[in-house]
Amino acid sequence: MYFYNKNQRLSPVWTVHTFLARQFDGVPIGGREGQLKWFNVDALPFDEMWEDDQYWYRLALDGTRFDGWFYFSGEFEKLIDHKIEVKSLPSQIES
Repeated sequence: MYFYNKNQRLSPVWTVHTFLARQFDGVPIGGREGQLKWFNVDALPFDEMWEDDQYWYRLALDGTRFDGWFYFSGEFEKLIDHKIEVKSLPSQIES
């Protein structure tokens, strides 16, 4: 996913890769963005999350490959536009 700020569309400020894990063993550790918490997937607190999450989270949870472009005003204050492109799965090479 590509994230742009200050209403610009030329070069992303962040390039983000998402990964999905169906199982976890250990203790989650928070970071600069806050404490980590577990939530039911059907009751995510979107009012506490980045504004773009609501547009792509279901694709990620479903295992769908996609690219996303998210355009924010100012210093990521408000999402002003976005585009999501679903990608096909790579074909497997037969031996």
